[in-house]
Amino acid sequence: RRLSAYVWPAFWAATAAAMMGGGIIAGPAIDPHILDNCTAPTRPAEGLFDVLYVVHSKDLGPLKWGMRSLVCRVPDIGKVWVVSDDAGPVHALLGELKRDLGEDRIGWHDEKRFPFKMADVESHLHCGRTCGWYFQQLLKLCAGSAIPGIRDYMVVDADLVWFGRDIQMVAARDTV
Repeated sequence: RRLSAYVWPAFWAATAAAMMGGGIIAGPAIDPHILDNCTAPTRPAEGLFDVLYVVHSKDLGPLKWGMRSLVCRVPDIGKVWVVSDDAGPVHALLGELKRDLGEDRIGWHDEKRFPFKMADVESHLHCGRTCGWYFQQLLKLCAGSAIPGIRDYMVVDADLVWFGRDIQMVAARDTV
């Protein structure tokens, strides 16, 4: 199946909601039944690749639904890593997700444990208000060497909600 058939409708729904002042897909606007009949298709140790979310504690509403739908709809994923600030709401949400999706499914890594800080980005780029965006891109690029135990990984935005069933991210070995 083509990824775009599932990702783009979610993207446009989120964009339209944000443009109309409703915010990104989060909170009561989500129908909880979208995850009916959901089981994690692959145990984390058997997954072909890990998944990485880089989020700020203000992005947690969309992350809750995005991560649940990812584990439900995308087979072959291994561990789901979250890189964020060390805030209480982050840990509360990850605790809930670990209870629901499995303790071994979710990993957390403090952004302060990377070999660079936001101040480094600011001093090199003099980027003002956009420094946070550059900092997040560096976290995504360097996660493979900064997070012990992470394998090959796919970066996913926190506000992406996955629809459909068995969304294949890796083709079968003998196909093009």
